[in-house]
Amino acid sequence: MVKNLRTYLLLITLLFFAGGMFAQPPQTYKADPDEAAKAFKNKNYTAALKMYLLLLKKEPKNKDWNLKVAACYVLSNSIKAKAIPYVEFLLKEEPVDAEVYFYAGLAYHFANRFD
Repeated sequence: MVKNLRTYLLLITLLFFAGGMFAQPPQTYKADPDEAAKAFKNKNYTAALKMYLLLLKKEPKNKDWNLKVAACYVLSNSIKAKAIPYVEFLLKEEPVDAEVYFYAGLAYHFANRFD
């Protein structure tokens, strides 16, 4: 009886501490335009999105970063309709680049907004 209790206690203790062995520290991202561009070029859209969103907090009117955020939303496995506010901002700015129309079309398509 005592041996079984010790075995169960040892097993519970090992299972309790084993859960933390495989955990990874959370990834932190900096508002660095060069790192964001590098992640975007390497098609790591999730990391690039997080960095560009941090950059947009500092400069919300930056056209290039708004375009990259919209592209990241459309090209990643996230909710693609989240790109709509960014492309709508870009559509109001003159001159409008052809790439903006492309991402706007994709964002509206994924959001089922065909009007």
